[in-house]
Amino acid sequence: MRDIDPDQLHKLEETARVLGRILAQALDEVSGPKKTGFCLMLFAFEGPELTYSSNARRQDMIKALDEFRQWLKDHTDNELSRRG
Repeated sequence: MRDIDPDQLHKLEETARVLGRILAQALDEVSGPKKTGFCLMLFAFEGPELTYSSNARRQDMIKALDEFRQWLKDHTDNELSRRG
């Protein structure tokens, strides 16, 4: 695997910040302030660059990601497509 490209990572981080603000505002308008949490992950398909944006506290986000990871392991792709 190649080294992290700082310029690519910076672009991903800035994009995550912009989209995170938009997503947080939209969720607050729909469900009320801080009623719905989100995590937006951005990553390079062919590289090590990865970043995320969230409106949750770090420890809450880690818990949600752990639970979602387990849910993904326990379900099939067909079940995932019917989820939303």
